[in-house]
Amino acid sequence: MQTSGGQDHLCINPEIYCKKIQGTSVRSNSSVLPQRKYQRHLSIAMATSLGARKPTSIQRPKRWSEEVEEAYRLQLAGYRDALEYHSVKGEIDRWPKSGYIKKLQRKDGNYYYYNRSRECADKDVNKIKLYGY
Repeated sequence: MQTSGGQDHLCINPEIYCKKIQGTSVRSNSSVLPQRKYQRHLSIAMATSLGARKPTSIQRPKRWSEEVEEAYRLQLAGYRDALEYHSVKGEIDRWPKSGYIKKLQRKDGNYYYYNRSRECADKDVNKIKLYGY
């Protein structure tokens, strides 16, 4: 992926990603520059390359459902929906029997752990946003 408007651009390769600075490429595992600087660029590039779609409609639910429960857990962790989480962090950990979300990593690196049973209270149902594509 290349960004226009400057000499800096990001090249993404499945095995190695690097940032080219004024014609010289510096690999992310180099001891000169820490890998931390490139993680933000990589997640932005991954979201773009996966075709992160924008929602066309928003709906507020009136009653609890499994779809509302999933949206509640994702939005509590700071994500719009499962597509956004998948494009930024990857796969979602789920409970084996119920299929509910088990663990999510927030954008700041901390984790939310959820119970096997329902967590979205009836008073919180109307606070959730269900996005349509």
